[in-house]
Amino acid sequence: MKKTYHLLHSLNYIMSNKTLWQALSLIAIVLYLAPLVIYGEQVNMLVFDNLDSNVVWYKILAESGMIFAPNTTIIPNMMNGLPRLSYGSEFDIILWFYYFFTPITAYTVNAVIMHLTAFISMYLLAEYYLVARQTRYRIVIVYSISLYFALLPFWPSGGLTVPALPLVTYALLNIYNNKDTYKEWFILLLIPFYSSFVLLYIFYIGFAGIAVLVKSVISRQIRWKILMALVLLTSMYLLVSYRLVLATFFDTGFVSHRTEFNVFFVEPLLDATRRFYLFFLNGHDTHLRGLQMPYLLPTILFSGILLLFNRRLKAYESLVIIAIFLFSLWINIWEDMLGSIYSIPTIIISMIVYSVWKKKIEPLMLWIFIYILVSAVYGYTFYQGFSWILDIVPILKSLSLARAAFVQPLVFVVLLAIAFQVIFRKLHFQVLFLSTMVLLQIYISFLANWHQTKNVKEFATFENYYATEEFTALKQDLRDENLSKVRFLSYGMEPAIALYNGLYTVDGYSTNYPLEYKHEFNGINDVQSNNVFSIEEPTDSDNWGSKLYIMGIKSSYESYQDGLTVNFLSFNENISRELGVKYIISPYWFNYPELKGLKYLNEYHSKKNNRSIYLYMLSKD
Repeated sequence: MKKTYHLLHSLNYIMSNKTLWQALSLIAIVLYLAPLVIYGEQVNMLVFDNLDSNVVWYKILAESGMIFAPNTTIIPNMMNGLPRLSYGSEFDIILWFYYFFTPITAYTVNAVIMHLTAFISMYLLAEYYLVARQTRYRIVIVYSISLYFALLPFWPSGGLTVPALPLVTYALLNIYNNKDTYKEWFILLLIPFYSSFVLLYIFYIGFAGIAVLVKSVISRQIRWKILMALVLLTSMYLLVSYRLVLATFFDTGFVSHRTEFNVFFVEPLLDATRRFYLFFLNGHDTHLRGLQMPYLLPTILFSGILLLFNRRLKAYESLVIIAIFLFSLWINIWEDMLGSIYSIPTIIISMIVYSVWKKKIEPLMLWIFIYILVSAVYGYTFYQGFSWILDIVPILKSLSLARAAFVQPLVFVVLLAIAFQVIFRKLHFQVLFLSTMVLLQIYISFLANWHQTKNVKEFATFENYYATEEFTALKQDLRDENLSKVRFLSYGMEPAIALYNGLYTVDGYSTNYPLEYKHEFNGINDVQSNNVFSIEEPTDSDNWGSKLYIMGIKSSYESYQDGLTVNFLSFNENISRELGVKYIISPYWFNYPELKGLKYLNEYHSKKNNRSIYLYMLSKD
């Protein structure tokens, strides 16, 4: 009897020891970040919308000497020179990391801050608003949710946009409930300097404003303090994004290529629905991965099944139902069911039937519905049947309404907190069950980490991707040239590589640049000789066009292969000359380069990554 008592006492101590949970959480976060901190340039990281773009943009601007220049000032490095407006705000904290540190150090500092902030952010929201005080072993739920959120693969260049979402919500809720101090207002003042207005908060503030107004109408009482807080937050974002504000409402000196965007409201119903389901299951693949599958979303639905029981299950019943659920996860039943086209309609119908039967709406059901609705918003902003919206709100042609769904992580963690509390009310051995789910989720989080020591598809190391060894030798051979006056064009290689190494290019990747230049550059892809047939890339230059590459050949990192040769070059050499191209660089050996007026100059080979960079010169006529 005494042994049993001491065992229960020890378990209770462990489950309620905040210091222990803090230490375990910190260890998990440190291990998660360890590959990046320890290996630096040798760690594999995401290429798309990261190494191929944002890292280079920050580096170019940080080294340009034109951080505070007017919008129309030309920064010459990319696309034959882009206006200062194209590079974002000088009030972006990430930019200053790149100004004061080397790129890899800046990248690492940003990642560490993001994940630590995510943990603290979610802890505050869960501790004070998401987990009921009377919940037994509530500390387990609070730290489980916080750790899950902290180990999400946040998009590196998003800064604190998503990691601080719970923190902003916590601050606004304190203000709404008259529990605010100077700290809440300080949070609202600082967050805009380290997060993105257009990526998320333009919509988040809108949702919060609507919620406050609805609440005011219902209560017939206007809460001026929370409205002032939302006005302050909006004002700070507009101040930080003042360049974008000027570009939107005043003359910027150029027409943006985004005016020709044709990527929203263009897909058939089935494709839009597929986007809806994928977002429901996994979030956005690059910018908003939630890792809901294969464990957490089934756990939430499992908690919904437990609501069918009007009592707490007995110990043996709990063991049986937990065993059945874990077995169903092991044989992938949930993935098969939720991947079906009938899954979401079935969930919705089941919730409606349950609510009618019980004559009440459970919080769990309400938040599952909100989660489904948010996912639907993402999917159907691509549905062509809603294209009439563009006639009413033309700005949505270039501003992605799909980002309104980027509040999904906040909705999901609220849902997760409710689900865990249902499980704790309905089952015995709930701590053991939750601990199992947390360990499984940590395993998934480590697999999905953007920083890997092993080779992963669509990942690359700083060192290998930017080929600094090869480009150092290349620039040494061109030391007699004034490289700031010479223009390069990449063939079968992302221009970010040349740009990172300090070369000036006619191609590039930018989210906002002059439409006129897009039309000029597209002539390079207009091949009119040598019977060359262009290989169409997934990115359509006409409908999107943020990437100005030679489209006749793949430019992905995976396609770089030592020894690969190209027989037929698919680019227009005459337009290239008109844009000022003198050199073409490529990871491929060209057969018959003379057919395009090219002269082979040299090969730069790295034994370390077994890849060559070839340099060709384009004749003047």
